[in-house]
Amino acid sequence: MAEGLSSKDERKRIGLITLCGDSNVSTADPIVHSFKSTCQFSGLNLIGVVQASASTKGEIAKNEESRNKLMIWEEKA
Repeated sequence: MAEGLSSKDERKRIGLITLCGDSNVSTADPIVHSFKSTCQFSGLNLIGVVQASASTKGEIAKNEESRNKLMIWEEKA
């Protein structure tokens, strides 16, 4: 580990949620890649990424896969 950096457990934890109206959530991949790089270079502890798609109000709340990923984050935080 580089001098001056805290251990992974001591660093600030952060997560990324991307939401797009496109049914193909991978359209947000460039944003995710940039965010991961930023975390790596700034020393932030990325606890996860949730990519979801929605076109109507309340659609994300009904997305079980996204809710499960967020629950895992809660356990990590």
